[in-house]
Parts: sequence; C-alpha cells; structure tokens
Amino acid sequence: MRPIVEKELEKAVEDQTKKGFSFALNQLGLPSLIDLNPAAGSSLPIQAQVALSSEFDDAIFDSKGLTLSLAGNFQAADPNAIVHGQAPGWLQLGKTPVAMGTDSPFGIGISLDALNQALFAIWVQGGLDLNLGDTNGLTDLNLSAQLPPVFSVEQDGKVRAGIGEVVLRGGFN
Repeated sequence: MRPIVEKELEKAVEDQTKKGFSFALNQLGLPSLIDLNPAAGSSLPIQAQVALSSEFDDAIFDSKGLTLSLAGNFQAADPNAIVHGQAPGWLQLGKTPVAMGTDSPFGIGISLDALNQALFAIWVQGGLDLNLGDTNGLTDLNLSAQLPPVFSVEQDGKVRAGIGEVVLRGGFN
C-alpha cells in the first residue's frame, strides 16, 4: 500500500507545482509585440512588427530536475499591413521534437517551426524587402523575396536558411 500512496502523493505534488509554475510564468510572460522597425539612423533593413502570443505549456520533473515549456505563436502584428498577398500560413516542418539536452543546469530551446512562424510574419509584411535606392543609372531599386524564408536542419546538424523567388525591381534614368 505504501508505494501506491507515495506515487499518488508525488503526482499530487507535481500537479500542484505545475499549477503554481503556470500561474507565475503566465504572469511574467514574453512581450506581446516585437518591434523590428529600425530606430532613427539605424541601418537595419528589416521593417516589421511581430505579435507574439504565449502561455506556459508544461513542467516535466525527472531525475535531472525540471523542464519547463512554453507554447507560443508568432504572426504579423497588423494583418491589414500584409504586403505579400493573403498567404495562408507558414511552412511547418512537422518533425517530432528531439529530446532537449539537460547536461547544463540551464538552457533555452526554440523550435524551428517557431522560428519559421516569426520569419513568415516578418516576410508577409514586406519586412525583408530591401530598398537599394538609385545606383549606376537605375532608379528605385528594390530587392524583394516572393517566397518566405525557411530555416531547416540538415542531416549533419547544420542549420540552413533558404529564401526563394528573389526579385529585383527598378527603373532606368
């Protein structure tokens, strides 16, 4: 009987602790808006605002300690500011998440899908378009990605960033 009571007690403590973490972490939270518009005088080419919604997801207790997870969603802050059409969403790679390493006492991980959501939110607003101005007899040069950028991980563990359908527009003097 003792092992059953101990197991139930451990589960009750874990459940109550998760609720406490959930309440505390949801009160702190991440910022609801990431403003990538450059400050005056900045040379940062990205111009976009990304809305972030997040909420505490889970707490997992094991022999190595505690793993906390957060569910999040990135999207264009102003859906009316969409430049690149009414694109339906971002590319989801669909892989099962790998086990997070717990060798160090503290670590933060972010999924590729979350990074791709954020990149999509920036791209859909035209945040990756680059105005090159006038040069060598050409006017109003603009470099624009017609497809969203995508992060992926290759077989050897290297990160790959790809962008497609890059179009250069401009006129002649």
